[in-house]
Amino acid sequence: MANVDRSDLNLELLGSHSSDPGHLDPTCPTRDVNKGQVLFEIDPRPFKAALDQAKAQLAHAEAQLGKASLDVERDTPLAQKKAIAQAQLDTEIQAKLGGQALVLAAKANIEQAALNVEWTKVTSLISGIAGIAQVQIGNLVSPRSVLTSVSQVDPIKAYFTVNEGEGHAAL
Repeated sequence: MANVDRSDLNLELLGSHSSDPGHLDPTCPTRDVNKGQVLFEIDPRPFKAALDQAKAQLAHAEAQLGKASLDVERDTPLAQKKAIAQAQLDTEIQAKLGGQALVLAAKANIEQAALNVEWTKVTSLISGIAGIAQVQIGNLVSPRSVLTSVSQVDPIKAYFTVNEGEGHAAL
């Protein structure tokens, strides 16, 4: 048996195969499911908005880096000729390094936001029979929420306890 959960999200449950809030495919949580099949869909709108915001932050960071690069390029010969203070060039170099770091951080934020959008579709980890949903439409699910469970039936494993006397009699 494998629990189907999404440990990386704290989201509002919407339904399976639906973009309309409050609609859950009633046959999905209690039927045969295949590995990778979508069981639940979590409202992707806030995560798409976060992705858009992360993209905008990257554009802003790239613009800042571009300006800092131009400043360094323009002022390097001036500092060499002592036309400007070396401290000014040093500040611009540090601003450029800071801009490079902001671009890297913005790219990482985009990657995380894209993962969050991808994780709004909760899929079955194995093929089997899905149990009854443990949450209702509209519930706020936490990282540890168990949405449903899927029992593997092919191959199926069973464990039996046999006392020592019964075990020898069967052999």
